[in-house]
Amino acid sequence: MNKKRTLLILCFVAAALLAVFLLNNRRAGEGGAGPGVSPAPDTPVFPAATGTVVRALPPSALSGRPFSGGRPPAVPTSGDVAAVTDAAGTSLDARLAALSRLGKALPDADVEALLAFLDRRDAADALPPEKLNALKNDVANTLRGQSRFPAALPWRLAAMWRDPGHDGVWRDYCIQHAGAAWVQTGDPAAREEVRAVFWKAACERIVGDIERMAQVI
Repeated sequence: MNKKRTLLILCFVAAALLAVFLLNNRRAGEGGAGPGVSPAPDTPVFPAATGTVVRALPPSALSGRPFSGGRPPAVPTSGDVAAVTDAAGTSLDARLAALSRLGKALPDADVEALLAFLDRRDAADALPPEKLNALKNDVANTLRGQSRFPAALPWRLAAMWRDPGHDGVWRDYCIQHAGAAWVQTGDPAAREEVRAVFWKAACERIVGDIERMAQVI
């Protein structure tokens, strides 16, 4: 009985602390931007970083409709995109070199091929998970760096995070890239989807921390 009561108290305390933290961050964002600087409207508060660094890229004001599934797999038009996404490729350096040669105006077929690659499971690629995740991270940066922001990217990142079948490290990458994509997209529906994923991820983290604390009480 004492354990249950302690767990309930911890839950209430954690929820209260989270509410205070979010409120303070929102106030800071509204009032602490400095003279002559207007904070971005309706900016979400993201959970604590997981330790994975996502390179910053300039935002894009372009928007678009969410990705609709059911399309046949895209066939890359570029040999370099084919090399990056080659599931049999065992050299991370060779695939990263091919990725570095891609420009900022990829055709739709190449963008879709790269998006499909991000959704690839560990067992479907010759690279070990840690190298595959590193390559996916750089592919996501390349997609966010396109001169025409891929409208489907926030949706696909959110869907991959929601899928527990994906590698846990890659799901962490998805959260961080989704946060960057939230800034880049002008689509209100995409922003709401990313916001929902962030809240769910934050709640899961808090619940997990409370459960671990309860085990040692």
